[in-house]
Amino acid sequence: MRAAIGLIFSLESVEFDFISACYHGNTRMPFRKAKPLKHPDSAEHGYSYAIFLLSLRLRTEGEIREKMRGRGYDESVVNQVLQQLFDLHYLDDQRFAEMLVDNFKRYKYYGYQSIKQRLFQKKLPKELIAKVLEEQLPPEEERTVAERFLRKEFPKFLTDRESFSYAQKQKIAQRLQARGFRGQIISK
Repeated sequence: MRAAIGLIFSLESVEFDFISACYHGNTRMPFRKAKPLKHPDSAEHGYSYAIFLLSLRLRTEGEIREKMRGRGYDESVVNQVLQQLFDLHYLDDQRFAEMLVDNFKRYKYYGYQSIKQRLFQKKLPKELIAKVLEEQLPPEEERTVAERFLRKEFPKFLTDRESFSYAQKQKIAQRLQARGFRGQIISK
C-alpha cells in the first residue's frame, strides 16, 4: 500500500517528505512555511492579522508577538500593533491569566504546578504568573480542587482512608502529583 502511494505522487520535496513520513510510521503532515509577506512593514495588515488571531481565541501578548514574528512582520510593526491592541483593551495578560486559572480551578482537576506550567506555555511573564497564582490559588483552594478530584476518582478514599493499603495511598499520591498538586496538599 505504501509503495503504491509513492508511485501516485511525484517526488517533489513536500510530497517526498510526506511519503517518507508515512513510510516511517509518522502520519503527521510535514511543516509548511508561511508564504512571505508582501508588506511586512504594513501596520494595517499586521493589525488585521492580529485581530484574526484574536477572533479564533483569546491570546496573550507573547503568543501574538510570536505568531507575528513567525509570519515575518517587522519588529516595529509588531510593537505598534500590540500597543494598539492594549489601548483598545483587546489584550490584557492579567485578565487572561486570571480567567485561565479560574477555569482550571472550576472545570479541571489541576494543581498549582500544572497550572503554572500551562501559564508558561501561554507565554505569560513569570512575575505575572507568580502574582496571579498567589492571588487566585491559595493552598486552601488547591486543597478543595484536590478533594474534588479524589471524590471523582477515588470516592471511598475521603470517607475511609484506613481501609486503603500503603501501596494504594502511594498510587493516589502519585496521581495527585501527576496532576500538579503541591506536596503540602498531597500529604494532607
